[in-house]
Amino acid sequence: MSTEDLEYDDEMYTDTSMFDADEIVRSVEEVARAKADAEKGQSARRRFEQMMEERKLAEELGEAYDDDWGGDAEWDGD
Repeated sequence: MSTEDLEYDDEMYTDTSMFDADEIVRSVEEVARAKADAEKGQSARRRFEQMMEERKLAEELGEAYDDDWGGDAEWDGD
């Protein structure tokens, strides 16, 4: 089967009516509330450790992003 044989429906991939924005927002808020409630019960030391872990992960993600795209690429401009 070649790629020409495949049917591609552009509308199917751009139709956002299947997503319920209110449900997505409720879900995100519920997760944030649960996380905030869990943090309230933690000691200051544990919260600090968690903050440092999140910061380290963010740095590693930034480094991985830089490695993927390469910082030495030259661009011609616009």
